[in-house]
Amino acid sequence: MPVIHKWDNDEKTIYTFIMRGEWDWTQYQTALRDGYEAIKTVDHTVDIIYAYISKLPEGDAVQYMMMAGETQPDNCYRSVMVNPGRDILQMIVSAIDGMREWDGPKFVDTLDEARQHLKAEALKDAQSSDEAI
Repeated sequence: MPVIHKWDNDEKTIYTFIMRGEWDWTQYQTALRDGYEAIKTVDHTVDIIYAYISKLPEGDAVQYMMMAGETQPDNCYRSVMVNPGRDILQMIVSAIDGMREWDGPKFVDTLDEARQHLKAEALKDAQSSDEAI
């Protein structure tokens, strides 16, 4: 299965999409739709990791990257993109973020880095909440 999507932790606070090997945009759309439906089932915020381990398939990547951002459920919070080598994907996403005036995702090289980043951000959020009290 070239596009895997699943909860990344037992608390269901991180959802991961992993694209590896040969995959196409139809498989990507199906995985996003199914994953976003799973995210909607929880009543708290969810961070998302998009791991592009292999090269992008043929086709209009901009269209599918825009769709990924525009169709995210309301309870999605932070996004991290795993993209070893920072290929054209980072340029595409940066252009889309600029057009839509979105805060873009964090780019990292590995799934472990993505998880570490989200953990650090959650700690910052917790500290900010404690300081506000």
